[in-house]
Amino acid sequence: MDSLVVVIGIIYIFIGLIIWKGLAISPKKRGKETVDFASLILCARNEEKCLEACLESVEKLDADPDCFEVILVNDASDDATGSIMDQFAARCDYKVEVIHLSPLRRDEPGGKWRPLKEGVKAASGEVILITDADAILPVKWVEEHLTILHGSDISAGYAINLYGNVFNRILGLDWLFIQSAGGSLSNWGRPQSVLGKNLGFRRNAYEDVGGLEGIGFSLTEDQSLMRTVVDNGGKVQFSSSPDMAVSVCSTLGVGDYLEKKQRWATGFSLLRKEGKATVLAAQLRNIAIIIGLFTCLPIALSIWIITSFVNYLVLRRILTKLGDMIDIKLFMLWEIFNTLTSPLQIALHFASPKVEWKKRRLSNR
Repeated sequence: MDSLVVVIGIIYIFIGLIIWKGLAISPKKRGKETVDFASLILCARNEEKCLEACLESVEKLDADPDCFEVILVNDASDDATGSIMDQFAARCDYKVEVIHLSPLRRDEPGGKWRPLKEGVKAASGEVILITDADAILPVKWVEEHLTILHGSDISAGYAINLYGNVFNRILGLDWLFIQSAGGSLSNWGRPQSVLGKNLGFRRNAYEDVGGLEGIGFSLTEDQSLMRTVVDNGGKVQFSSSPDMAVSVCSTLGVGDYLEKKQRWATGFSLLRKEGKATVLAAQLRNIAIIIGLFTCLPIALSIWIITSFVNYLVLRRILTKLGDMIDIKLFMLWEIFNTLTSPLQIALHFASPKVEWKKRRLSNR
């Protein structure tokens, strides 16, 4: 067991340093993309708590009202989400269209796939930008996406958890670490995943793969779209500019966190071999350390300390590029959390064939 823990630790260190190095690579900027029209699509279901703050940030965007529209999709919400959207449409200077979807039929797939599909159908833009109702957009968000899309088919940025209690701030580091791995591999030319909370794509790239209808239903529709576009020859650029990073105003309880992790795990099959190797190395590292604490304590602690330092380097680098948007003081608490929760995450994924999303039970198979 001693040698196995050491070997797994060495592999993890090697992969971690590749991630760290990749974060230093910046996407090439060729100047702002010239487009006739851009559309922002925001889908929401039961998001009355955060939606108003999100829409206020949309109003403050530095976008040309003559070349920009907002498509709001109310996914059969049970709360005030729909009325908040209608009120926003009445006061906003941008062209705004609100779509109110009817409740799901018994045989109809749920998730974000349905409202996003309908939003793209209604959009007029040759560039589509999407975000979520709990995201606060920076003023230059549209301009940054258009810049990144000059020479690429998909633009992606970071989403940063800034709010909540200690637990949510630990989750903020957890989420940022996961995104940094995806961003780094994208910088190496091997994109793995993107976030629908901060995403842009060209309509022609979307239509070339048949849109979401052609791709089919997925609980991770953003990742499915990216993977299909890339397999079709498309290019992805992941930006670490603070002017493109969105902040997340929602907070999670323990149950919400476990449900989100379970849903994200369904995207593992969509990862390329580099992404799968990264995820497996992280899980094996954590499990080996946990077992090693009972079988080879000194070696397990040594590997944990060294690999934790590599994790710190990764987080420190991405935070520097993002302008230190969040505090790294809780790093050691996150490191303990990250190590100990790996077995639970694996068990959750295989324990239930259903994932809960916005009070809907969806299949994760």
